Amino acid sequence: MREDVDSIVDALNALPAPKPGGSCFLPGWARYLLVLDYPDRAATVVVEVHKACDDVWNGKVVRSGDAEDPLNAFAEVFRKQGGEIAPPPWKW
Repeated sequence: MREDVDSIVDALNALPAPKPGGSCFLPGWARYLLVLDYPDRAATVVVEVHKACDDVWNGKVVRSGDAEDPLNAFAEVFRKQGGEIAPPPWKW
């Protein structure tokens, strides 16, 4: 994703930090990689979204909560930019 990443970043940043001591191990659940490529920065940001525990990872930054909000924001921007994805509602 190269344009209009602000709505995706806002949805990611709105997720709370995980509770201390919380852990989750559910292999085999869906995992998504969101690739955000900012036009004004050299770095590409890759965000891992793990649906099993609703955890979102970007290096050392971890958020936990309803991971569908960032996934939905990503899908909306992807569709607006001509990407092929089924219309909402999405079942992540």
